[in-house]
Amino acid sequence: TTSSAAVIPHVLYAGDSDIARWPLPDVSSTTYEPTLTSESSRLAKSGWTAGDMLEQLKSMVTGEALTLFGGDGPSYVVVCTVGENDVESSSDDPASLALIVDKIMEGMDLLSNGGGESCAFKGALFFGPKIEPWMFADPLDVDVGAILAHARLSTKIAARFEERPNFQFVDCLGMFCDSDKSHTELLMEAVAKKGDGGAVGAQEFSFTVGTENFNDDLLHLSVDGYGMWDDIVRGWIETL
Repeated sequence: TTSSAAVIPHVLYAGDSDIARWPLPDVSSTTYEPTLTSESSRLAKSGWTAGDMLEQLKSMVTGEALTLFGGDGPSYVVVCTVGENDVESSSDDPASLALIVDKIMEGMDLLSNGGGESCAFKGALFFGPKIEPWMFADPLDVDVGAILAHARLSTKIAARFEERPNFQFVDCLGMFCDSDKSHTELLMEAVAKKGDGGAVGAQEFSFTVGTENFNDDLLHLSVDGYGMWDDIVRGWIETL
């Protein structure tokens, strides 16, 4: 285990249930407590939307900046995922999706400005929306709308992150599917499958999504699923 005095930065995990349920090592508290005494801390709540997280962050602002940490400490990075609770399977409104992404970016800006003068921000890693097994619960009537909404949100977040050199987007849309297609390619497939709105069977898709990386609810990641994300976080931190 690396101590907080080492070169490895402190990791702040922020977001919705995907963060709240993440089995993190050495996390100071599941309810946020400003600290740099451990390797990582968490600011998360199940059910949070991008707007919920943003309002929580705004409530923590003192003066003109968000104060996440007290006292001197190492540099820090942010690992975040939020937004899936904002979209509905019928979400086809570009303006609504744009508003969700605006809230995500505003939250990320606050998170990247939370260390004050003593704790430098080194970067942010954002795990994008993912295709989940519950969307295929009925093999004769796949929830194409949900796939489409997640794909559209993924594409919009990725585009905004391209504008920020210290923000990195992780394309998770097909990460747990037997497909190497990008979120853009999966979006185009979902658009084509939606067609006239009739029922679409699972066999009509070019990919399947397994359950081995998810809990029994077919929604939240299992320990194995989080292990994949852990590997990504570790690999990213090594490049900083």
